[in-house]
Amino acid sequence: MKSSLSPKAKIWLKKMTPGPVTLLLLGLIIYVWFRPPAWVSDEQRAVPNVQVKATSYSGSVTKSARTDRRGQFTIIFVNGEGDYWLEFAALGF
Repeated sequence: MKSSLSPKAKIWLKKMTPGPVTLLLLGLIIYVWFRPPAWVSDEQRAVPNVQVKATSYSGSVTKSARTDRRGQFTIIFVNGEGDYWLEFAALGF
């Protein structure tokens, strides 16, 4: 089958055909434009309802608490000084 394009149209069409570098750059631009944002993450979010267990090294006293919806908890020891071993447990983490 013969082409029905004129010689000038063929030259114009050849000029308008993108080269490999152009296609690579276009693909890179499209990838960067449509990829998900890098800051979508739960790393800085509070985890509610975490079981927190604190054990004092000196007296081997263990106390427990649960975090609230803001991820905060309070454990009070009578003699608040010293070193403690903390354990955190939550489903899915």
